[in-house]
Amino acid sequence: LAGLLIMIERNLRPLIQAYGETAAKWVAMRAVNDGVEKALSASNITYDQLVTVQKDDQGTITSIEADVVQINRLKAAATGAVMDELENYKKQTVEIPFGNLIGGDFFTGRGPYIPIKISMSGTALSVMNSRFTSAGINQTSHQITLHIESQIVTTIPGYTNYIKVETDFVVAETVLVGKVPDSYIEVDGSQAE
Repeated sequence: LAGLLIMIERNLRPLIQAYGETAAKWVAMRAVNDGVEKALSASNITYDQLVTVQKDDQGTITSIEADVVQINRLKAAATGAVMDELENYKKQTVEIPFGNLIGGDFFTGRGPYIPIKISMSGTALSVMNSRFTSAGINQTSHQITLHIESQIVTTIPGYTNYIKVETDFVVAETVLVGKVPDSYIEVDGSQAE
């Protein structure tokens, strides 16, 4: 009996750590995805609400101005929604099959499930990014993305772990079109007309 208890204790700690880490990653991704989805749906934001494209009399784009207030509102709403979602997952229970504690291929996944309580707490940080990429001759794709970084601390009896999850969401995107030139130079250096 003492040998069985020692073997279970030896196998228990790494299993609890692995199950806790998996649960924390799942919680972080779920909270981030659900929170950002709620924030974006509630704001119903469009590209024109975040950015103003200035043009001259000929229709040529002269500048692009970001609406900082709208961007900060969206960023704050997304961060708050993610934090609210993380709050919903503070207490989790994972179940480990008893056979996994004994070890060996035959016992894996067998036997009754042992519930393990996990306490979680987390934070979320968000950053809005703007990216311009070429989309063809005198066409530029402008993309506004929301970068969310979530940090989760999991506490299991005798073990604490820190998990970081990062993901990006496209908030708005458009293609800016300018005047097509009479000739242009390709990236490889050859000239085309």
